Amino acid sequence: MYHPGGFGNNDNGPSEPSKRSEPSILRPILCLCSLLLIWTGIFLAGVSLGLGWYAWPMGSVFLGLLFLGRSFFLRI
Repeated sequence: MYHPGGFGNNDNGPSEPSKRSEPSILRPILCLCSLLLIWTGIFLAGVSLGLGWYAWPMGSVFLGLLFLGRSFFLRI
């Protein structure tokens, strides 16, 4: 409800609230799915190389190095 002296437009009463545009959620979903596929691929490569259960930390380390390398190259 509009009240004179309060917040809002004072010429024609309350103004229409602006519509908020929501960002697209498709890009984050695709990013997370691709990260999961990359991690799974590195895990399967480690298992096929004979690392056994030591393959899952290898995938995590390589994924972390991928993030660090990306941030390094974006800064340059």
